[in-house]
Amino acid sequence: MLSQILFSAIAVVSANIQCTQHSSTLPTAVMGPMIAHSNASQNLYLIGGIDSVDNWLDDFYEWDTTALGTWFTDISTPAPDGMWSNGVQAVANIDEVAYVVFPERNNLSKWETGTPIYRFNTTAKAWLSSIAPIPINATGAYLTRPCVTHNESHLILVDGYTQGSVARQADNIYILFYAISRGEWTIHELTPPFAAGGVYRGWSNTYCSYAKGALYIFGGEYYTAAGGGKGQVLDTIYKYDVVNQQLIPLAASLPTPQAYGIAVYDGRRDYIYLVGAQTTPVIADYAYSDIIHIFDVNTEQILNETLTAVFPFAFSASHILDEELWIFGGRTTNGSLTDVVQKCDISSLTVTTTTANTRTFFNGNTSNKFRYLSLNCTENTACDIDCMEYFSCYNATIYCPSN
Repeated sequence: MLSQILFSAIAVVSANIQCTQHSSTLPTAVMGPMIAHSNASQNLYLIGGIDSVDNWLDDFYEWDTTALGTWFTDISTPAPDGMWSNGVQAVANIDEVAYVVFPERNNLSKWETGTPIYRFNTTAKAWLSSIAPIPINATGAYLTRPCVTHNESHLILVDGYTQGSVARQADNIYILFYAISRGEWTIHELTPPFAAGGVYRGWSNTYCSYAKGALYIFGGEYYTAAGGGKGQVLDTIYKYDVVNQQLIPLAASLPTPQAYGIAVYDGRRDYIYLVGAQTTPVIADYAYSDIIHIFDVNTEQILNETLTAVFPFAFSASHILDEELWIFGGRTTNGSLTDVVQKCDISSLTVTTTTANTRTFFNGNTSNKFRYLSLNCTENTACDIDCMEYFSCYNATIYCPSN
């Protein structure tokens, strides 16, 4: 049976929002911490980071967000090693397991064999066995500090830095998919869509988010020399076509070039908040922004409305709780680290449903279970249970969208 599903466009009618400083602070000033989340308990977990005297932390704190008056407490379950995120999204939460994906670790000698994916069970509050890293190409190079997002069945990694004694090949970028149920990797190796201006060494420190069946990649920076020389910070927005392995540039661009931030998806509005921003390629400039831009997934445009942070920052962690966007720690414009927690009330972002567009799919019955597009999905035909996107399910048979 041929059916249709409506995707509603959304329009914001509110003014810009000023974020505020929360009354409590983090246990220490920190940059590059990571946030894990339990859907069942709504608890948040603060993992690792680097402190003001350059210690790589294995700290692990829990916050019971349902209990008013509580705050982060040490649950005596340290991370497997000192680690930090480098200011990008490094954690994916799927089915009560938090995946801490290829973070940078304290002991740099471990780069020779790559950094694993660490797994934390948020129900049992225990670390599970880790997932071994995989070389990204025939030279034996590994990936570290990628931008991490996910759907219901796959971890999705967007490029990053190179680990290992052998550098990556020139003029390429990598997008990796890890099928959780099968434990299998799929690696897409791509030619950079932008001019590298020299020997290309990686597209790093991007914002990435998988939303409504699409992978979006914002900003970031690229390296142009084997010695680590940097090119420029980007203002680009790309949509990744998984099936055809193509990066599609959107007409929209970021208002300013930015990197070293977190893309936080708001499923209630289909917005992506770009939290934290470094605007130049020289870290020592501490050129950060206090503006949090908002991307509308339905229109694929940057909104005129923004959130304004308490101060300019980057290298933070962020998460949405109910109708508030929370921001944890980071580094500020004078180079100092902060223990400040910010919150932005997004409830005033009133949304209005406008004329919808349609997408057709084949429906086995009325169950209409939504998932994501297969790496090898043939239009209008059944595909396997681990598809990356499917639009309806009948007796475990998944049907791919017809357009």
